[in-house]
This record gives sequence, structure tokens and C-alpha cells, in this order.
Amino acid sequence: MRCTHCDNQLLILEWTVYRNERHVHHVWRCCECDCCFETITDTEVMGDSTTKDDIFPSLFPSLLIA
Repeated sequence: MRCTHCDNQLLILEWTVYRNERHVHHVWRCCECDCCFETITDTEVMGDSTTKDDIFPSLFPSLLIA
């Protein structure tokens, strides 16, 4: 990914948010010019069927005790 302002190569995301089952928002910040911008990934268009529900349960088992 390249900065939209100065074209610097960006290597690390500022943060990522799963908005829903299809859309993942990535926020980028350039360390050279401090420009901040967002990209949106549509996982259905990419053909990626992995969702946050597939990833997080294996990393964080339920703490609910019934």
C-alpha cells in the first residue's frame, strides 16, 4: 500500500475493523507525512470466506460459564 498524499510505501496498518460479514476497514497512517486514510475490503469480491467468527473463537475461547 502507498500513501495517498506522498506515495511513501506503507507497511503497517494503524488499525483494522470488521464492519460486518463482508466488509473490513483498514486505517493507514503514513510515518513520512502523517496522512491518514481508510481502505475497505469486500471479502466476497476477493473470494475469501474467512470471517472474524472463524478466527476469533479459536484465539479467545468463551469465558461464559453456565
